[in-house]
Amino acid sequence: MVLKRSSLSSSSSSASAVGNDFIVSTGTSGNTTITLSKDFAAGSYVVVSALSDTAYDIYLVASDGTAAGSVNSTTASTTVDASKAFNTVIIYGAQNNDTFTFTFKYVFSPSADNTSIVTAGPRVTSVGTNVLPNVDSSTTITGKNFASNATVTFTGTDSVVRNAKSVTRNSSTSLTVVRPDDLPNAYQPYTITVLNPGISAPTSTNLHKLGSLSAGSVPVWSTSVGELSTIMTKGSAYSHSLSASDPDTGGSVTYSVASGSLPSGLSLNSSTGVISGTSSDNFGTYSITIRATDAGGNYVDRAFTLANFISSDTDNFNRSTSGNLGSTSNKATVWTNQRGTWQADGSRAYSSDSAGTHAVATIVGSTTNISNLQADTQNTGGVGVAFWVSDANNYYAATTYYSTSSGSSTSCTGGGSGLTEGGYSSACCAGNSTSQRYIVSWSCCDGTSFTSARTTTEPSSTQINNCNNNYGGYCGSSYTGPVTYYSCTTTNVTSSFTNYLSNFRLINNGSAIVNTQYNSNTSGYQTAGSIAVSTSGNTISYSAYSGAGKTGLIHSGSTTPSSPVKGRNVGLYKGDGGSSQGSYVDNFDVTLS
Repeated sequence: MVLKRSSLSSSSSSASAVGNDFIVSTGTSGNTTITLSKDFAAGSYVVVSALSDTAYDIYLVASDGTAAGSVNSTTASTTVDASKAFNTVIIYGAQNNDTFTFTFKYVFSPSADNTSIVTAGPRVTSVGTNVLPNVDSSTTITGKNFASNATVTFTGTDSVVRNAKSVTRNSSTSLTVVRPDDLPNAYQPYTITVLNPGISAPTSTNLHKLGSLSAGSVPVWSTSVGELSTIMTKGSAYSHSLSASDPDTGGSVTYSVASGSLPSGLSLNSSTGVISGTSSDNFGTYSITIRATDAGGNYVDRAFTLANFISSDTDNFNRSTSGNLGSTSNKATVWTNQRGTWQADGSRAYSSDSAGTHAVATIVGSTTNISNLQADTQNTGGVGVAFWVSDANNYYAATTYYSTSSGSSTSCTGGGSGLTEGGYSSACCAGNSTSQRYIVSWSCCDGTSFTSARTTTEPSSTQINNCNNNYGGYCGSSYTGPVTYYSCTTTNVTSSFTNYLSNFRLINNGSAIVNTQYNSNTSGYQTAGSIAVSTSGNTISYSAYSGAGKTGLIHSGSTTPSSPVKGRNVGLYKGDGGSSQGSYVDNFDVTLS
């Protein structure tokens, strides 16, 4: 619609302008037309009534008389949009002498995005890869306004700022960055920060940062923590392989000793993880921490113990100790009291503990396989050797036990004869006596009685005739009984005696699992001067000897316990020896295989 200026009253209205802003006065009439001094640009104008009018209408008219914009306002402040340039303003309904301020609102449409204004802070939009597991791993940072000397840092959860190893500017929108060599896995995720030196960073938005970068995973150990399965032996070649892998790339892993130290003569191959060499060190357990490091510098530590134990040792106990046995004769290892107390008296080992203590002292062996374990037991019971000892409550032992029993015997000897009441004589050996009733007396008919010696013979014819001729006849014999006349060719002799019983015992945790009587006689015990044990798998072979140093075999045997608990400790034992209790042991000797 074309508005004709002649149809509107000016009523002394006026206008003034500064730039694209201007002020109009309504004059004495609230309905007015104001012709401006120039064409004002299209755009939005904020209109404010000085008298806080809240009901007025504004129309903007172009120089060609066409409409440029309008607004129907219900507030003292409003906005009118001009779709084109205009030079006339028409106001209806304003208060007299009100003034309206028109403030131009500059609105710029986005221009083509400029990405190379390096005097502004840089902006990061993405990274090529967010996993940088290895030293010299790189990534590409994409963004805007990267200066030629832009810097890149990595900040971990430890808040330490680490500089990129190198930064290459491909363009104002692309950087190639090599991660720091020191980028510990423990402090990931990392945040990348890009800065243009000398330019303030956009810290309100932090658009110059991008987080969640990973240094990769630490290596994974294949070798179990704790004691290495290969036992070191003094003077023998040793080799054991440690193994860890890089889960990120499968790349190589290097090994180093992080803490502790290896026995003298042994070394760690940093590339292969093999510990090898020959050590002259005596008994000991070495605690070491090995670090596995991948190509990214990520590392993981693992604690190990390397046991330096004996495969053979001897001890003659030619020393005096108190409370313990100290070191063995050749100083290869040290005795430990597992139960009770063993000590040395200058020539032998002894324990003063009661038999019920089951005193055990041990040295640590390199294996549970025993080729020979022996000790001299001084021809007394209860003492011997201990083996497969894990701790104070898990052990095996070999020893002897001596006891007595009472008995009697009956033998047939000599001969004899006599009378006995009640049948055969007990004094005769069975089947070696004869007997019959005997005659005590006989008499004649007139009452004359004749006593005779006890006999089995009837009166003779002369005696009978004597009765007949002189005493009124023979009237018979008189018998008493049961009385037997006996005649022995041999007689019983009963003797009392003492049996001396010798037993071999195999002990497990205080209880006998083998208790074999190997000798019984009435003259004395067949004591053991030495005891020996060997093993094959779970089978235990044992033997006892009459003399020291395994001389004069008197007993041997074997047994196979079910699922035995087997420790590497071997040593001395004192338990119940019965009626010939011992406390001393000498000349200990062990060879393991």
